[in-house]
Amino acid sequence: MNVRQTSNVQTFAKQALPFLRQREAENNLLLALINQLLEAPPGSVTPRLITIKMDSDVVGIALKAGDSPLLLSRMVKPTALGALAHHLKRQWHSPQLRLSHALPKFAGPKGTVAALAEALRIQTRLRYGITNAMRIHQLSQVQPLPAVAGQLRAAEEGDRPLLQAWCEAFERESFGELRDDPIRWADRRLAQKDIYLWEAPSNDATTTLPVSMVGGSSFDDHGGGIGPVYTPPNQRRQGYGSAAVATLSQQLLDQGCSICYLFTELSNPTSNHIYKTIGYQPVCDWDEYELPAS
Repeated sequence: MNVRQTSNVQTFAKQALPFLRQREAENNLLLALINQLLEAPPGSVTPRLITIKMDSDVVGIALKAGDSPLLLSRMVKPTALGALAHHLKRQWHSPQLRLSHALPKFAGPKGTVAALAEALRIQTRLRYGITNAMRIHQLSQVQPLPAVAGQLRAAEEGDRPLLQAWCEAFERESFGELRDDPIRWADRRLAQKDIYLWEAPSNDATTTLPVSMVGGSSFDDHGGGIGPVYTPPNQRRQGYGSAAVATLSQQLLDQGCSICYLFTELSNPTSNHIYKTIGYQPVCDWDEYELPAS
C-alpha cells in the first residue's frame, strides 16, 4: 500500500477526481472542496491531499484544508485504512500529544470513518468518538411546493453583517460551537458568489426582509451541492427554507447540473422530511468523529 501526501492541487486532482467521481454522491463534499481549491488564489491555503494506492490503482482519498475536518472517501481495500492511520501517525513524533491538535476530527462514509477511528485507537491509543451522524441526499427533479411569499436573490456586500450573524447562529445550533470564523466565512462565500437569501414581504408589505439563507453551487459539469441552510427561529414554519432550497436546486439544474446533493442531520427528522417533499432522496450515511475535549 502506497500513501502519498502533497499540497499540489493540480497534481492531486488528476488522480483523485476520476476515483471520486465513481461514487459522486458519497464523495460530493470532497469533489466540491477540490473544485474550490483549484479555483483558490495560489498560496491562499496549504491543503493536505492524500492519495492511497495499491500498485497503480487509487484505493482511497483523504484531504484537509484550513480548519475543516479531514475528509475521507470510501476505502476500496480494507488495508488502506491501516496504511492511512500509519501515515497520519508518522506525521508527528508524539501522536498522543500532537496528532490530537493536528487531527481533532475527521468525516466520511459511515463504515469508513468508524474503521479509521479503530485503526487510530490501535496505533496511537487516541479514542475518537462519533459527534455528528448525517445523511447525504440527492435530487434530480424538484417537486412542486405550495407557493411561498418572497423570492431568492444572491447575497451582496451589504448583507455581510447578516451573513456573519447567521453563520454563527447556524454553527452554534448545528455543532454547539463555532467551526469557522464568521468574518472569513462571509468573505469566502461572497467571493465565491454561492450564498443566497430568501426575501419575504414585511408585515406592512412595503418592504422585503431576508428571512432565510441557503448556500449552493455546482462543483463540476454534473453535480451541485446545497448548504448551509439556515432560517432564524422567529421565521420558521413559514416554508421559507424549503422555498429557498427548492428554488436554488432548480436554479442549479437549469444551469446544467444533473443532480444536487445536500446533507441532513439524522437527529433532525423535521429537516429530513422537508427535503423529501422537495424531491431529495437518501443515498448514504456520513459520520464525523472527534477527540473528546481533554
